[in-house]
Amino acid sequence: MSRRRDAPRPYVRIDNDLGADDKFLDICDEHYLAACGLHVLVIGYCDRKRTDGYISSMALRRLAPCASAELIEELVRVGVLKRERNGFSVGNYLDWQLSAEEIEERSHKRSKAAKRRWHGDATCNATCNADTDSDTDKGQEPVVSLGAVGTALEQAKGTLLSSLEQDRASGWVRVYGEQIAIEAISRAVAAGKVNAGYIGAIAKRLADEDWKPGGEEFVSDLDDF
Repeated sequence: MSRRRDAPRPYVRIDNDLGADDKFLDICDEHYLAACGLHVLVIGYCDRKRTDGYISSMALRRLAPCASAELIEELVRVGVLKRERNGFSVGNYLDWQLSAEEIEERSHKRSKAAKRRWHGDATCNATCNADTDSDTDKGQEPVVSLGAVGTALEQAKGTLLSSLEQDRASGWVRVYGEQIAIEAISRAVAAGKVNAGYIGAIAKRLADEDWKPGGEEFVSDLDDF
């Protein structure tokens, strides 16, 4: 089943100048491109499996069955991979990628948001309200209503929102918060792409980068929406 275009998609962080990194420049020409590719595959695997940068030797063989022993040794030699018991670890993995604990925390928050969105029965409402009260006790902000986000989206579209658009906008608020949702709409307007997929992708990007009002801009590379 294909993923909805406006659904947040997992991704990893890769240096946009990876090929110029000193470690990769030290790799012999024969293995240079394959080493860059294998590095990206390994990072993706570690993120999916939530291993905090570790990959077993068996998993590496399954991930890249065509990778030669010489290629792997090159990655070890320059420090991209480090030998561990029964496998390898990616150097400085947690400097760039989310830890398993961070991924689990975000997944838990999104799961709670999904419950609030899709289940309207009394039992779920009681559970979700209890979760919200618990979050508030811990100093976290409670879920906010559609409010200003709906107004911003109506202004962006120049028309009243349909029930589906209201549902999507409400989802952005619940998952990412009101400020991020409004900022995402504003950036979508500036890009001339006021559609749910683009706005949702920008909101996720802002949330992943811990954006706050007045924070740094990022260059949009979401042209596929």
